[in-house]
Amino acid sequence: MGHIQKIGVTGLGGLERIKTYIIKTGDHIFGLALPCWSWTGTIDDRNRPRIKIDGNVLIVRRALYQLNGVPLEEGDKIISLCRNKACLRPEHLVIGTDRDAFLMGRMQCMGPGDIYVMQEMFKKGEIKLHHIEDCYDVTRPVAEAVVAEGGLIKRSLPMYSGQFS
Repeated sequence: MGHIQKIGVTGLGGLERIKTYIIKTGDHIFGLALPCWSWTGTIDDRNRPRIKIDGNVLIVRRALYQLNGVPLEEGDKIISLCRNKACLRPEHLVIGTDRDAFLMGRMQCMGPGDIYVMQEMFKKGEIKLHHIEDCYDVTRPVAEAVVAEGGLIKRSLPMYSGQFS
């Protein structure tokens, strides 16, 4: 899908519709502190959550960011730290590049167990963000999200402050 559909920030109805398809008692992935939030609506042939808003079929993860006023660039990818394509838990999602998505998706270079170890080492001061960037060849926002388990220090969703609870 080459064309990125832009949606307005005023789509509160869309956000409310998305919420009705999310189950917040999803699988608990070893290595991550919080369980997945599962999508119960329509999925596409690549197992990504989809929804129709204002006549446009959208990838739900992108729609969540856009509906919450977070700008996405043409090349931005929303990556799940848990590797669950149907997960919409904000703490499990991070904005990355094509390369980040490739490395964390198809190449599976960083799994939840790796994330757990990195979080523990980071807390103890044994590694720094640049170590994660260099060793896993990921961008700074992905490294930040890994140590914060999706804390998304940059470009975070308002859902973290309770708007989406």
